[in-house]
Amino acid sequence: MEYINKFKKNKLYQLMYLLVCSVVLYFFEKELFSIAVIVLYVLSLVFSNSLLYGIEITSDNFIFKTYSLFYHKKELIINKKDFISIKYNNENLYGNDALEITYKGEFTAVKRDFFINSAPWDELSQTIIFLKNVESNTIENIQPTTDN
Repeated sequence: MEYINKFKKNKLYQLMYLLVCSVVLYFFEKELFSIAVIVLYVLSLVFSNSLLYGIEITSDNFIFKTYSLFYHKKELIINKKDFISIKYNNENLYGNDALEITYKGEFTAVKRDFFINSAPWDELSQTIIFLKNVESNTIENIQPTTDN
């Protein structure tokens, strides 16, 4: 629950930052001020990437528990044989790390991006490291073999 509270607090700070910048822009540069840009930014805050707040590993599935402001709590269930990779992306402007999960879809590989805001010593981070190790152990040798 602490991850969700930190996520909500971060979104609140982003919204306050938007409001302060909008007020400053309105008073100093009325010609550049646009309501449409503010509405688009607020919508992007609401429909932004989901927060990954928990991972469960069962005998044949990985269950990723996610939270978003609009959809609230959801679960992404990936069969172990369909799991491809998990990768960190540290490209977010507001300090949250992003995580990209790739798994086999019906016709192609599916990539899903999530925010994570856990500390490196938390259980969530340890589970992510475990999944990265599982991924590296299940990759088959791709080099061609020759029969002599």
